[in-house]
Amino acid sequence: MDKREIIVYGAGIAGKRVLISLSEKGIDKNKVIVWDRNYKEIGEACGYAVSKPDFENFSDKNVSVIIAIDPRKNSDIAEDIRKKFEENDFNNFVDFKDIAVCYKHKYEIISKSDLENHNVEYSDLQYQDNIDFSSFTPKVKTLAFYLPQFHDIPENDKWWGKGFTEWTNIRKAKPYWKGHYQPREPHDDLGYYDLTDVEMIRKQAKIAKQHGIYGWCIYYYWFSGKRLLEKPLDILLEHKDIDMNFCLYWANESWTKQWVGDDDTTICKQEYLQDDPEKFINNLKKYFDDSRYIRLNGNPVIHIYRPLIIPNLKNMVERWRAQARKIGIGEICVLINCNEFSPEELNFASIVNGASYFSCYEPLMRLGYKLENNNGLILNYAKYVDAYLNFVKQELRFKHFYRSCFALFDNSPRYSIEQSSFFYTGYNFSLGKFYEFMKVNVDEAVETEKEFTFVFSWNEWCEGSYIEPDKKYGYAIINTLSKAICGLPFDYPV
Repeated sequence: MDKREIIVYGAGIAGKRVLISLSEKGIDKNKVIVWDRNYKEIGEACGYAVSKPDFENFSDKNVSVIIAIDPRKNSDIAEDIRKKFEENDFNNFVDFKDIAVCYKHKYEIISKSDLENHNVEYSDLQYQDNIDFSSFTPKVKTLAFYLPQFHDIPENDKWWGKGFTEWTNIRKAKPYWKGHYQPREPHDDLGYYDLTDVEMIRKQAKIAKQHGIYGWCIYYYWFSGKRLLEKPLDILLEHKDIDMNFCLYWANESWTKQWVGDDDTTICKQEYLQDDPEKFINNLKKYFDDSRYIRLNGNPVIHIYRPLIIPNLKNMVERWRAQARKIGIGEICVLINCNEFSPEELNFASIVNGASYFSCYEPLMRLGYKLENNNGLILNYAKYVDAYLNFVKQELRFKHFYRSCFALFDNSPRYSIEQSSFFYTGYNFSLGKFYEFMKVNVDEAVETEKEFTFVFSWNEWCEGSYIEPDKKYGYAIINTLSKAICGLPFDYPV
C-alpha cells in the first residue's frame, strides 16, 4: 500500500516552486513523491528523490496530483499528462498555481500617481558622451547578449506585417504614466539601424571594444534546420576584419504570438526531431571554426536558453558532443541558462559545463509592485540590487556558474496598453546601483577565477535593456558598466 499523499509530476522550475512551497507549508517529505520522465538525468530536486512515473502500479488513486508544468508555456504537455493520470483512474487534481511559491506571493499595489510623484526615476542618470576605456584592462571577459532582430525577414512580414523589426514596436511605444520613458530613441551615432549593413555591425563592435566588452552572445534561432534572423551573424562571419568575439545562444523555444496576448498560437514550432542533434552541430561548425569564436578551456561555447523544455536533454548533449568529435570540432563547452537554481540543484553537472543567470533572480522578484488596475510588475531596482548583493555574499560560489546583470528593463513596447503584462525596473534605478550590481559580479568572477560574466543586454530595445547609447542618456549606461569591468571607481571622471 502506497503511503504517499501527494504526487508532484514535474521536477523543472514549476516543480521546484511547488516543492519549495510544500516544504514551507511543513508537509512531510515522506508523504510526497516526485515523478518526471527525465528522472535519470534529474535525480533529485530540492531534497526530494525524483522517480520514474508509474501510473499503472501506483495503488492509491485518491492521492492528490499536482501537475507542475506551467500550462501557459506547455499547455499541450500538461494536458497530455493529465489525460494519462485520468486514464489510470487518478481524479484528485490540485492546480499547481494554488501551491507554487511564485503564484502565492501577493504584491503591493502601486498607482500611476505614486510613480509620477515619486520623482526619483533614474535619479543620477544624466546624459554622458562616449568615453573610450580601451586603455584600461578589463578584469574579466564580459559577454553581452545580442539580439539580431533588426532587419526584416519574410517570416516576420507574414506574421507581424511588412517590414517588421524590433524598431516597429519601439517607434509606436507609449508611456503608461507621466515621466515614463517611452518611446526610447537610439543615439544618432547608431540610429534606427539595419543589421544587414556591415558598417553598422562594425560601428557596434567598435563601441563595444572601446568599453571593454569581450564579445557578444548572439541569439541563434534554429528550428530543425530552419534558421531565422541569421543574416547579421553570417555577415559577421564573412567579415573577419570586424574585431568582435562571439558565441551562440540557442533560443530554443517555439515562437508564439505572446506579444499580443496569444500564447496558444504557435507561429514557428521547435520540434526536437530525431536527427536534430547531429544536424545542429553540423550547422554550427562554420562558426566554431572562426578564430573569433569564444572558447572555454579551448572548447567552443554553445549556450542554451531554455534547457528544461528539451526532451531528454542529457541524450541531446551527449549526441552533440559525439558529433562534434566526429566532424573534427573536438570537445565543446555547453552552458545553460538558469534563473533560479544552482547547477548542483538541477543536477546538470554531469551533462553540461556550466550555467549562467539570465537577468533577474526569481526569488528576489518579490520586491516588486503590481501596477494598479494593470498586470504590469514594477521592480524596485535599488532594493533588488541590495538584496542581490546580500544573496551573492551568502551563496556558495560555483566555479562554472556565471552571473549576469541588467540595467534598465522595460518591455512595455512589446505589449499593448490594453494587455499590459509588462515588467519595468526603472523605479528607484540609479547608475550607482547598476555599478554595484556589475561590480559584485566582476569581483566574484576574479575571486573564483571565472572566465566570464554576462550583461543583459547589448541591444534588447523592446525590453528596455540595452547598453547601446540612446538620445536621452547617451553613453551613461555603458560608461558605468565599463568602470565596473575595468575596476575603476564609480566616480571616475566623466
